[in-house]
Amino acid sequence: MADPGMFGAPIGISAAEDQINQNVRSGLLAQKTLGEIAQQPAELEMKRAHARAYDAEAAEKTAKLRDQQLMDRVSALAAAEGREPTADDLTRVDNPPSITEPFERILRIAQDVGAPARLTIDLGNKISQMTRNLAVADNNRAEEARRKLTTQKDRAGMIASMAQAALSNPAQYQQLRMDAINRGLPADRLPEAFDEKVITGLRDAGLSAKEQIERKFKELDDKRKNAAEKRMKAKSDADIALAGSRRDLVDERYKQLQKEGGPNSQSARDARTSRTETARAVAFAKLNKEYPMAPADPKLWVAGKTYRLPNGTFIQATQSDGKIGGLAIQVPDEVRRTLYGRPAGSAAAAGNDDADLEDDDAEALAD
Repeated sequence: MADPGMFGAPIGISAAEDQINQNVRSGLLAQKTLGEIAQQPAELEMKRAHARAYDAEAAEKTAKLRDQQLMDRVSALAAAEGREPTADDLTRVDNPPSITEPFERILRIAQDVGAPARLTIDLGNKISQMTRNLAVADNNRAEEARRKLTTQKDRAGMIASMAQAALSNPAQYQQLRMDAINRGLPADRLPEAFDEKVITGLRDAGLSAKEQIERKFKELDDKRKNAAEKRMKAKSDADIALAGSRRDLVDERYKQLQKEGGPNSQSARDARTSRTETARAVAFAKLNKEYPMAPADPKLWVAGKTYRLPNGTFIQATQSDGKIGGLAIQVPDEVRRTLYGRPAGSAAAAGNDDADLEDDDAEALAD
């Protein structure tokens, strides 16, 4: 009779072979998995390289498109003026003109061809008002940008301060965290439990953000100063042109009244008074460009430029170690008289005013 143990042997052998095969498969699968894991950094770097190449290609295409758009604008600008494009047009399209420029160009053409003041005064009024409105809009945008940056800076400083306090006293973290949340910091930005590595990262991120915002403040102030200076010049030019148109209009009327009623007629004398007032306005507008009222914010002062203050002081803006100041300067009496009234000790101040002399002074300054 056959040995009963022999009947179980094939089964045991088969089971052993299955186990061996399974172990081999597991080993091979593990090796495959380990190999894939080992290759992941290389694959990741390959993907990053492809991404960088794609970004570089996209940036190149964007730059080419931007250059083509720039050249299209240059060509369109030159074509609108009936000429071939030049290198100077590149600057003009990179720094687009003010919306008042078309009106200013029309006014210059009208004045160059000798158009009477009655035809240009309305245009001068329009340009002057538009310039004022643009200056107000520029200032409002700048103030809004500063408010947003101030909020961002305060929040970054709060994060950095809270994180530094927690690093100095970890036991107080929960209280510091609740205080920060109550002051407006988002709860999801602050870990529930103290983690030195995370809190250190928060502190460094807050300090870095604060430094970046400080740089943005500087860029914003520089941009705001340049815009304010540009608008101030445009406003001065518009005021001078408007004052000149008004003077020319009054002068035309004065000459006409002289012909009609004679130089001593009441209407001619009244027109002469108006003529003197408009001449003073021209003189004021011209000197106001050279000695403008200083902006209320000293950050907008341009170093080396002369300004006047409401109290009658004339200054030259200075800059030292990044700080803006003003150095008092002396100006000719006729400048002070035109911008503020006659200086102390003058004939007018003593009550001995000579109307004809005053008229001549105003007309001489206006010329």
